[in-house]
Amino acid sequence: MSNHARFSLVALIAALVPGCLDTGDCDNRPARGESEKDVPLGELRASLGEDGTLEPSECERLCTEAFRSENFIVKGVHDCAVVDPLPQAGAAGAGSAAEESVTIRCDMTIVYPCEGRRHANWTHGARGGGRDALGAWLARAASAEQGSVHSFLALREELEAFGAPSQLSERALDAAADEVRHARMMRTLAHRRGGSPVDIPIEARARGRSLLEFAIENATEGCVFEAFAALVAAHQAVHASDEDVRHVMHEVARDEAHHGQLAWDIHAWCASQLTKDELRRVRRAMRRAFRELLIQSAQGRGEALFADVLGLPSPAVAVQLARALAREALSALGQGRADQSAEGGWPHEAANWQG
Repeated sequence: MSNHARFSLVALIAALVPGCLDTGDCDNRPARGESEKDVPLGELRASLGEDGTLEPSECERLCTEAFRSENFIVKGVHDCAVVDPLPQAGAAGAGSAAEESVTIRCDMTIVYPCEGRRHANWTHGARGGGRDALGAWLARAASAEQGSVHSFLALREELEAFGAPSQLSERALDAAADEVRHARMMRTLAHRRGGSPVDIPIEARARGRSLLEFAIENATEGCVFEAFAALVAAHQAVHASDEDVRHVMHEVARDEAHHGQLAWDIHAWCASQLTKDELRRVRRAMRRAFRELLIQSAQGRGEALFADVLGLPSPAVAVQLARALAREALSALGQGRADQSAEGGWPHEAANWQG
């Protein structure tokens, strides 16, 4: 991971959004399409029926659990299939079922919530209502900021449990304090516009998930989605027509840039602790998250009537921001060639999702 040091989120934001230095662009409309995920081989075998196929109930369980930590909420599973043939039990060179994984493809209806970074202790996406669509958007944004407080507190606890450098856990605590301030500012904006934020239910989870699981969540939620939320916040800080929104988002964007950088620094530490195979799985999850990000960015937004007020990027601009982030991030990881391949496939994949 020696190349990691070349990636700077703050520098990227300064280059892409001059004049600045998220609540994020939110589209709560359901979308249906296919996406792939690795699941433990042993768990998949235990889910197969006598005829070797997956029943609908097992499809729903596997897909819902597999995508639990993604930056979207699974609203329904319509079908699923194993992508590659299952290895034969006892075959030469095969590892144990507990160690191996297999890729499944899930046909799902999903909803992208408003938040940037989610933690495994979130049970629902951001919520909120209002007398109009603008007030409701700000209410959901305030709800997401409140949920992020818990995310960073949980992040700090896990970093300490894994024995990470103390400066990482201290920065996570500082980030939680930032989110308290963000939530207060966003609530004020929401109330001025008639919005009513609703607190996100937080599920108390027992510690004990593996460093690999933690690293995958950090790579997708932090290095990808939170970093993109920082870019969107920076765009809002410059382009919002509402002076109060510009003022709030300028402060939010500055902090979110540091939060996204924290995710990348955590990623670098995790990479030093993981095996080569585990690191490949983390990077594969990150590339999938970038594809999902582009899908989300390319979709038409439901906030067009008040996008100028909030300074939200158009779908075309959002795609440009997402591509730039993916290009710089994957290049820093030494995956430039993989990025070029993915870049060619992203528009096609985005077209597979139908709102």
